[in-house]
Amino acid sequence: MPINPACYTAKSIRKKSAFQDIRKGAWGRSTVQPNSAKIRSVYTASTTQLPLAQALQWNYDISKIKVPYFETSGTGVFDAGKPDEKAGGIAQLASLQNNFNQVAGTAIIARRKGEDHGSMLYVPNGYMTAWFLYTLNNDTQAKQIFVSQNAEIRQNSNWQDMQIK
Repeated sequence: MPINPACYTAKSIRKKSAFQDIRKGAWGRSTVQPNSAKIRSVYTASTTQLPLAQALQWNYDISKIKVPYFETSGTGVFDAGKPDEKAGGIAQLASLQNNFNQVAGTAIIARRKGEDHGSMLYVPNGYMTAWFLYTLNNDTQAKQIFVSQNAEIRQNSNWQDMQIK
């Protein structure tokens, strides 16, 4: 019989290692997995803010990422939280900025206007593809999307709160 994830409570989810084992996520694959040294680039969509991740027992340490890192999220209420919430949202801007500041090397953060948590898995696919072409294949056209004086991502009015280093 198929498992219906909607039937799990937060307590029962925490007991399931498949749901909580951070080594299965992008952070863990690039920092703590036995083969993490083979990871050459990381992209994450709507990265769970650290206090929420810790409450769910998904601890991570972004500062351990030593490869190019691109993090996106949306401006919708599930990602950004409500304006009156100090720690609301799954991937609020302050969390992205904190992650950005902890990465020593190449990093980019950007938020997609009008999109929310669920759509961030597919809406930024073009940029995700370009990111990997640039960072894994040294594709010069893809690189220009992110690092040129007139970087396409900076000109795209669908994106905001960009930081690039």
